[in-house]
Amino acid sequence: MSQHLALLEAEVGEPLFTRTARKMIPTERGKELYTLLAPLVESLEEATLGFKAVTSPTLPIIKNRHSPGNFS
Repeated sequence: MSQHLALLEAEVGEPLFTRTARKMIPTERGKELYTLLAPLVESLEEATLGFKAVTSPTLPIIKNRHSPGNFS
């Protein structure tokens, strides 16, 4: 994940987090970017779930009247 964050920081041209030995603290610009992107990511997740629900086939339920050992 740190590689992805480094690429994002390179893309925007400034640090998005202040890094310490044990934690990462978002910079003011990191907070601004999060505020802009969070609703977009949420919308994408909702659209993906909706798309999956529409395009995933519903499998029929097959009922077996025989017990597992009585197929002869």
